[in-house]
Amino acid sequence: KFYTHNFAKSIHTKTIHNHNTTIMSDTIRELKEKYGPKNPITAKHLNSKGAELFTPSSSSSSSSPLSSSSSSCQGGLNEALKLHKEALSILDWNKCNALLFDIVDKSKEYALDMALTLRRIGNVLRELNNFVGAAEVYKECLDTFLEALIENGTTLKRQLLEYECNNKNNHQDQNSTSNNDNYQTMLTQINRPEIGQTLYLHPEFRALLRDIW
Repeated sequence: KFYTHNFAKSIHTKTIHNHNTTIMSDTIRELKEKYGPKNPITAKHLNSKGAELFTPSSSSSSSSPLSSSSSSCQGGLNEALKLHKEALSILDWNKCNALLFDIVDKSKEYALDMALTLRRIGNVLRELNNFVGAAEVYKECLDTFLEALIENGTTLKRQLLEYECNNKNNHQDQNSTSNNDNYQTMLTQINRPEIGQTLYLHPEFRALLRDIW
């Protein structure tokens, strides 16, 4: 009887998930048709709908792992994740397009929207207990805030990413010393206190720090 009950519950949950996935795909399609597949307004609406589905675990901590409430909550989180990722893709396209035509102010605007979206994605992944994935997204979010709020932030972000990539590749190589020297040189060329203050004065950046800690 126990196994029959759980099997029926599993089938019911899967049916609901498939139904919700269909609705979510229709929602994305309808928004793209209404505002345009690459329109930032589409991304804004996708993020809004994703935020509506975000349910922190504190509100459902009493639910058991097998409860329908818990399954529904996880389904909502997965749907929110899909919406936010779709929004991120649209914003990234617009940011790159602005950079291509050297529209710096617009690229920073899109980078800030991307940072806010990445924060939401990180929060959803954390609620889904994907802590490694959340940590990676939070790191990308921090880098994107740098790009959005700091003058020449795009260049600085690229330099930091290049250092990180080279550091991984040259971890056991003789060139690693040279890579560290380049990193130290770069640090002496930037005003770290000023950058730190600029970032921390932005309320969304402080909110991100609270989410991470």
